[in-house]
Amino acid sequence: MRGPSRPPHARRGCFHRFALEAVRFSALTGAMLLVLGLLALTEAAALRWAGVGYTPPRSLTFAAIADLSVSADGRWGASCVRFQCAGTPAEQRIWSEILVHDMQRPERTIRLYVERLDPQDLAISPSGDRIAFATGDQSVYLWRRRTNGDPLRLLARNPDGGFRDLAWSLDDRRLAAAGTKHLYVWRLPSGELLSQIERGSKGRIWIGFESDSQRLLCVASDGQIRLWDAEGSRLVQVLGSAPAHLQDVDWTMNLQRTAFLIRGNAVCVGDLQTGRVHWRSAPYARRDGAVAMSPDGRWVAATEHVCDRANIDVWNARTGERVLALSGHEKAIHGLRFSPDGTLYSWDREGMIIGWNLDLETRQPVWRFLVTNAMIGSMDE
Repeated sequence: MRGPSRPPHARRGCFHRFALEAVRFSALTGAMLLVLGLLALTEAAALRWAGVGYTPPRSLTFAAIADLSVSADGRWGASCVRFQCAGTPAEQRIWSEILVHDMQRPERTIRLYVERLDPQDLAISPSGDRIAFATGDQSVYLWRRRTNGDPLRLLARNPDGGFRDLAWSLDDRRLAAAGTKHLYVWRLPSGELLSQIERGSKGRIWIGFESDSQRLLCVASDGQIRLWDAEGSRLVQVLGSAPAHLQDVDWTMNLQRTAFLIRGNAVCVGDLQTGRVHWRSAPYARRDGAVAMSPDGRWVAATEHVCDRANIDVWNARTGERVLALSGHEKAIHGLRFSPDGTLYSWDREGMIIGWNLDLETRQPVWRFLVTNAMIGSMDE
């Protein structure tokens, strides 16, 4: 049997209630979209007023990691990221930004909004409290990590060219930078210039403090190795010559063991004191690359690029035995660095940073961060 049908006025009432709810839902949705649009416009206007360019994530063509530094305890890190905006060739632009990472929570990232300064190289202090970075206007700035952050502090301007290869002493009290003609050492927090040392070599240069924080090591791409007094600008020792045509170099803090990447991407491990090479790998197909040595001198890692494959090869630093091949990057790897706690970090041209614990049997990444997931273009935490 058919049930009783609703009277026409009842059916009209249901239709009216449904239409009213639809109108209310549409109005609510429209209001929410309007509020979100106004918030985005307000944010963009505020950033423009502050001198910061606003770029939504979807308009980025790439976000490559240019440099990475990690504090001594592995708690904090900082990366210099290079972005390119989509559009016609006339509309495209490339700029750099600095991100501060909580290495225990990869999703938590602080953006410094310093793109107007064009940061080039950076170094985080061993305590993780301060970040120094060199800029495109030939300056060095300091930023102190606090709850609300501190204003940027201009440390120095280079009268004879730009800075690069910044290095902190282990006691957090000295900062060094390589200029085009000189090496500079400052005392912190006062900012007093302690030394201005004439380089005496051309080309690429790598610097770092010895474990006592009193002496500064300088390795040049032409193979010259010198040890300087950080305060007196005095040459302490000329060490043994490194292999010529260096592409990258890294060493242990006690200067007992050093890894060199030379032209042709052959990896060499030797003694800084004598310059003697202990072993040398076969050359790679690609000329560009990076090398890193673990703080305890156990491991040497180097990038391998073959066709579209980007791997990391790991050797036993003492025997020269190739023990690992790590894969996880889809694009060219820009750099490698061991943190003081022994974690190996690698970063690439697509904005991916991966951390590896080489003591784990699984050899799986223990830390992973993708720049495009950090909400670039919005006010981050």
